[in-house]
Amino acid sequence: MPGESSTHRARIFAVVVLYKQRPSASVTVATLARALEAAHADCGVLVYDNSADSGAGLLPAGFRYQAAATNHGLLGAYEAALERMRVEGYDWLLTLDQDTAMPLNFFSAIEPGLRAAEEDS
Repeated sequence: MPGESSTHRARIFAVVVLYKQRPSASVTVATLARALEAAHADCGVLVYDNSADSGAGLLPAGFRYQAAATNHGLLGAYEAALERMRVEGYDWLLTLDQDTAMPLNFFSAIEPGLRAAEEDS
């Protein structure tokens, strides 16, 4: 629709891949939660644990936890995230490891690039 791209806010689905680390110890989980709160971004989050199920523990609001039955590395995590992303209608997939420090302004900083990419497609 004409004008839709200017009002459409990108829907992002993020996957944080953990290995031998609890979500509460992940710098990515902590900084992603703060960046999402600051931006009020439309972002679903899957915390995907590639180690033996260490348990979700306390997760930020809206974050989901999934333990891998078998460690298939990044492929297993990304496939699980892509499936959820498609089913839930997200536009973009953001892949993160357990020690990525997200800046507070991450979502506002990438929004112009996402809009431009959508306008070009």
